[in-house]
Amino acid sequence: MSKAGKLFYNKDNDRMDIVFNNGNTYGGLHCGTCLDVKIKGKYVQTRIEMGREWGLVGTGLIGIDNLNGLSVRM
Repeated sequence: MSKAGKLFYNKDNDRMDIVFNNGNTYGGLHCGTCLDVKIKGKYVQTRIEMGREWGLVGTGLIGIDNLNGLSVRM
């Protein structure tokens, strides 16, 4: 069963993170971590990477402002 939540930028560890629906956090995403992100009402498989900014491969979504609050599941 997958866990659902929202992406957010965690200033404490300088990483994108997930707050799950139960209130727990993932603890900081690392480059290459795979997840599903909800785009236009459908979940799309992707992975998170860090170049100049955090981004979701194959989605065109780059930068903290574009990632914060996105619905995701793992």
